[in-house]
Amino acid sequence: MIRRLLEIARRGPSNPAIITGDSTYSYPQLLSIAGNLQRQLRLQGAQPGSVVATALPIGLEAIAAFLACADLGAVFLPVNPSWRGAEIKWILDRIQPAVVLTSPDHAALWTNSGVSPDRLLPLDLEALLNNAPPAPLTGHPWPDDHPVVHLMSSGSTGRPKIVSRTNGGLLQAADAVASVTGMVPGRRVLASVPFHHGHGLSNNLVLPLSVGATLVLLPRFEPLLAAKAIEQHAVDLLWSSPVAYGLLADAEVPASALASLRSCFTGSAALPRKLAEAWKDRYGITIRNIYGSVETGIAAIQREDSVPAYCVGSLVPGIEAVILDRDAALPAGESGEVAIKGASVAAGYVGESELFPRLWNGFLRTGDLGRLDEQGRLYILGRVVPWINIGGLKVDPAEVQRVIASLDGVRECSVEAETNPRGLDVVAATIALEPGLTLSRANIIGHCRAHMAEYKIPRVIKFISELTTDVSGKRPKPWS
Repeated sequence: MIRRLLEIARRGPSNPAIITGDSTYSYPQLLSIAGNLQRQLRLQGAQPGSVVATALPIGLEAIAAFLACADLGAVFLPVNPSWRGAEIKWILDRIQPAVVLTSPDHAALWTNSGVSPDRLLPLDLEALLNNAPPAPLTGHPWPDDHPVVHLMSSGSTGRPKIVSRTNGGLLQAADAVASVTGMVPGRRVLASVPFHHGHGLSNNLVLPLSVGATLVLLPRFEPLLAAKAIEQHAVDLLWSSPVAYGLLADAEVPASALASLRSCFTGSAALPRKLAEAWKDRYGITIRNIYGSVETGIAAIQREDSVPAYCVGSLVPGIEAVILDRDAALPAGESGEVAIKGASVAAGYVGESELFPRLWNGFLRTGDLGRLDEQGRLYILGRVVPWINIGGLKVDPAEVQRVIASLDGVRECSVEAETNPRGLDVVAATIALEPGLTLSRANIIGHCRAHMAEYKIPRVIKFISELTTDVSGKRPKPWS
């Protein structure tokens, strides 16, 4: 990865790599900033094979951290910066990072969770920008099978798992996607999906930089700010999610603000057909589906302007797919479990290889229900085991149930997905209280906010007199 970026910087030293706020950084400047951070990581004790955890929003610091780790041979572990103490402890029980990079105002969360201060490195952007003399990256030729990033995946039950992606796997996936989406030098991409998410890291960081494109950064996605950035910086490509596209449509962003957009892709969750049609009518742009996971990378991309319902497109180069009924492959048109094979597919879960899906002739079972048509296009019809998909972030209903049930006054609780007016999933909780006790919606939300990340908090809360089972007739499995 770094050797490719060094060549991109050599060929176009003035080409912009990053635009953030009012600042623009060329590829040589970006690599210099990453080199300065790598020097700090070395002083902190990081070395090849070390895990470096980061809890950072979309920004120059997170990108520099990824590049510094890739050159050093350390493993980049992006953690959702909205995670709280119990969630941080969960990851620390499985991986002990050599260094934790975070913003100064979040440092206490990590020390309170058990990270010793000598392993904590609160990032100072000004120091990275002004550190002299600059420390250049070396472009060490790490082998293709060298691990470069650990990404957390919810899996089919919502329980996080840790997936290791390799140097070669990330680059091969990026090259395959670039070949069918027109990702070339000079294109401008708005980074709208956080880097701790597989879709965000692969398509909003690795893919644009690996071809010499320009990344426009926003620390958080707000529709009016995003529209302003698209218009101001002539963004022409958007890799995002149905949630983001829905927010832009709901904010009634004028078509003139998005006139520079040439390509829009969506992943992480199903795109509601009504939203796709409304977007096309208002902005004249087709939102194209992509399909994949942390375990597989992008497996399929929609090429045509119009596809049948549930179609996520055709397989990308280097990817094979079969549809399975238990241990038998099904013919075109038949529905079953989707299984994927290719160089970008992960080899297992870190520390929990026994949890990795059972392979079929080298194909990874995804847990998705789907079918292939006669043209080789893939359709995704649902999940073998349901979880709640919040814009690509997977929520385990059992975790939310457990947190709500720990509040005094709650007798029983069930959690499931409900569909909002835009056709997207939200977390919904149905709660039975102890006789004679009263709790408000604000009580529930405040309790959840103290124990969980914001995206896990129920948006729909119902109080009823009695609750025996959830809609499936049984409780979902808790984290363990």
